[in-house]
Amino acid sequence: MVAHLKSPITRVGSPTPHVRLPMTIARSQNRRSHRPTHGARRDSVLACAIALVLLVMLAHTERTATFAADKAILWKVSDQALLRVDDHPVKGDWNIYQAGKKANPLLLQMGPRFLLVDGRERQIFEIDPAKIAHRGAELAWDPADHSAKALETSDWIVRDVGLAYKISARLVTENHLMDLQIPHPLDIRPLSH
Repeated sequence: MVAHLKSPITRVGSPTPHVRLPMTIARSQNRRSHRPTHGARRDSVLACAIALVLLVMLAHTERTATFAADKAILWKVSDQALLRVDDHPVKGDWNIYQAGKKANPLLLQMGPRFLLVDGRERQIFEIDPAKIAHRGAELAWDPADHSAKALETSDWIVRDVGLAYKISARLVTENHLMDLQIPHPLDIRPLSH
């Protein structure tokens, strides 16, 4: 039965020149020669990964530029805040707004006038009402969008008075003493244990 084999047995990877390979082996070797090598595949995968990273970075840069143009944050009305001017309650329309749960800075509205009160830096800035967007009971405004020069102030008091934060300052040019009190958020953690 072995007599019908006329060609010697050779390895597929290294055929001798005088031996003719069967058609199926020749085709498979021919296909391998057109495939990219392992190093070429690795290079193309690396190029695709770099392109993907660059696309992500470009998209992030565009999105950051869009957010940089619109840095407005929401300011919510501070519930139960107190405002006194010259030791008298303010008559008329007024509100104190906070950005989230932060008590600094504060946005004070008295009628059509808006003031940014920064207790940490002890500065008060006049705000152009046209730059503030009303969204229901909330306001949208960028705290960096104020005049470069602060109003002249004196007699600052910034302290924790137990149940509230107290910020008091005198507006020198108007000779009015403003007193703001913002209640602390209620801490119910000891009650939950």
